[in-house]
Amino acid sequence: MGLRSPVRSIIVKGVVMEIRITLRHLEISEEIKKLVTRKVGKLQRYDPDIQLIEIIITQEKFRHKVEILIKSRHFQMEAAGEHGNLQTCFDDVLAKIERRLIEHKKRFKDKKHRKTAPSPESADDET
Repeated sequence: MGLRSPVRSIIVKGVVMEIRITLRHLEISEEIKKLVTRKVGKLQRYDPDIQLIEIIITQEKFRHKVEILIKSRHFQMEAAGEHGNLQTCFDDVLAKIERRLIEHKKRFKDKKHRKTAPSPESADDET
C-alpha cells in the first residue's frame, strides 16, 4: 500500500487546485515534495480549470516510475515514465504532460475559432 501525503491546495485566481503526491516503496524529502508541487502548480497556466493533479512516484529496484494524472472540468489526462534517476524521470513526465496540455489547448482553441473555408465555386467566381 502506498504512502499518500496530505493533499496540498493551491489557489490561483480564485480557483482551487489540489495536488496529491503518492509514494510507493520510497521516501523523499520535504524539499523535493515542495519542488514537485511548485513545478506541477505551473500547469494551471495551460488550463485554469484543472481541479486535481495526482503524482504517483514508485521505486522498483533501481528504477523510478512517475505517473501524473490530471483531472479538469473538461477532460482527464495522464502521462507516465521510467528512469534510473528520480529527478530526470519527473522532468521527462512533466514535459510530456505539458506538451499534451498545449496540444489540447490548441485543439480546443482551433475548434472554437474555426472559420469555414471558402467553397471552390466561389473562388472560381472571383477570378
